[in-house]
Amino acid sequence: MKDDYHYGFGVLKIWMCLEVILTHFLSDDAIENGKILVKILAVARPWAVPVFAVISFILTGRYFFEKQYAKIRRRIRDFIRDQVVWTIVYFCIYAVLDFRWGTGLLDSGMDFVYQLFFGHSPFVNASMWYQTTMSVLMVFFYAVTFCIKDKKSWGKVLTILLFVCFVLQYSGINGRLFASLPYEMKYPLGRIVEMIPYACAGMLISYHGLLNRCRNRKMLSAAGSAGCLLISYALSKVPVLDIPGGYDCGGLCLLASAVSLIFFSDMVPWNRMDQSAKRAVFGVCRLLKNVYITHRLAATLINFFVFQTAITGRADSLSQCLFIFFVSFLFCYIIEVFYKAVKEVERRWVERSERQADREAGRQSGSSGMTFTKGS
Repeated sequence: MKDDYHYGFGVLKIWMCLEVILTHFLSDDAIENGKILVKILAVARPWAVPVFAVISFILTGRYFFEKQYAKIRRRIRDFIRDQVVWTIVYFCIYAVLDFRWGTGLLDSGMDFVYQLFFGHSPFVNASMWYQTTMSVLMVFFYAVTFCIKDKKSWGKVLTILLFVCFVLQYSGINGRLFASLPYEMKYPLGRIVEMIPYACAGMLISYHGLLNRCRNRKMLSAAGSAGCLLISYALSKVPVLDIPGGYDCGGLCLLASAVSLIFFSDMVPWNRMDQSAKRAVFGVCRLLKNVYITHRLAATLINFFVFQTAITGRADSLSQCLFIFFVSFLFCYIIEVFYKAVKEVERRWVERSERQADREAGRQSGSSGMTFTKGS
């Protein structure tokens, strides 16, 4: 557990990961007939992706400002590795289910191609579009770092990018640009322009140190963030502010909601939690990325083997969505334990081989020394 870990971001990411599961699986009937908590959680569903994206670039913004190319490349490699590995895992598991039980999960071999390159096959794991888009954004801003010679120019560049992307969204240009493409392609490509503002906002917050500034006036900042969140939510219901031909992740209201929620969460004194709560938050967040990646797989297997319902069915209650979250986490935890065990066996095998090599070298050295003495 890290001493400088941001527990506010951790708690917020756990909540937003649950919101992703609710977005994909909680039925409309469950929301309409649910209790007040379910209705509140349903309201927050559109904020999940924006919050994840803004937090990601708040934390990684300095990599670009300070031209830490090695860290940027490592992050890009991580996104690509996850894309490739989990595409293979999903496709293989679904192929087995299709072959053994005739589930009809896969449509054709093109599902694998769309999933691998665009992360958005509805027959495999459409949620991976986020990984694909984040990879593109990392590469894009990586290229931008070579064009910006002076760190002071970052603020202006990010502000201009933010403005240009909103013009492309609200003018409908972005929507028309990809409208004729297949479903599997147009959403990941169309969402690039919708996701750039979140990246710019996160990097601007990091660049200007806005969170640190607001911590000096916590009560005022918390009240302002809450007010901005309510206003942005109300404005999101105004039809005139809808994006023509949008891809469900864009708009000024979603950006304002995400930023407001992040600032409000940052004002809460999460560091006062006891150590057991901190360990729990840190432990869950450590696997949260893989929980996001595997939640569709977990839901598919739960529907088929546990609930005995339609394999792509919707959850009838909040508890079922929480169960999907728990199974995804447990699955990722078991994989991590197995991976660590394999690495430990490998480490011991290497150490044993090195010791044997040292002993062999010692015996050979001793034999050579004796021969030399006898010959002299």
